[in-house]
Amino acid sequence: MRGMCPWMTNKSWAHVIAQRLLSLLLKNLLSVNLGVAL
Repeated sequence: MRGMCPWMTNKSWAHVIAQRLLSLLLKNLLSVNLGVAL
């Protein structure tokens, strides 16, 4: 079970990075959509 610890931490890090990338992507899409609308 000790081998599971690094995997869990890596998974959480990947989750954090994915969340940041997703929020960044959403912001970019929103700005692009606003630019097109204007």
